[in-house]
Amino acid sequence: LPTGDEWRFATGAQYQMTSASNIGFAVEYLHMQSSQVNSAAFAGEYNKPWLWFASVNYSYQF
Repeated sequence: LPTGDEWRFATGAQYQMTSASNIGFAVEYLHMQSSQVNSAAFAGEYNKPWLWFASVNYSYQF
């Protein structure tokens, strides 16, 4: 989708549980400028849209 200006704020952390495994998380906030879209699939007006993203990960090295 075409958007105007946007602001992104994110943070995350990683924790080494053992010498072979770690766990982590991340979160992100996205605030976009309002826009109008004239595409058949996404037609509409988007007034001050915002999104949250979150992730959790685990890795094990062997």
